[in-house]
Amino acid sequence: MMPSDWIRPDGCEGGSCVEYRTADGKVFVRNSTDEDHMVALTVAEWDAFVAGLTAAAVAEIENRLAAYERLIGLAKVWHNALDEAITALATKGTTP
Repeated sequence: MMPSDWIRPDGCEGGSCVEYRTADGKVFVRNSTDEDHMVALTVAEWDAFVAGLTAAAVAEIENRLAAYERLIGLAKVWHNALDEAITALATKGTTP
């Protein structure tokens, strides 16, 4: 297998980035600011690594969505309580 060029993820504009390339049936991973040190992974290890990152990213998104849904629920409760308070004051002839 011919070595590939080092590949950086989209959005890496400089600084410290993870880079990878393939050669000899392996995937090599390094930090772009430390080009002398790298880790060699088999393709199966690389696939497991990427799957783990993907699963972690999905779990993080799911956790954030659940937190946002809880906040939206609390906002609705607060909104309803304010509506009730304003209605009660309006029926007494007083508005805030």
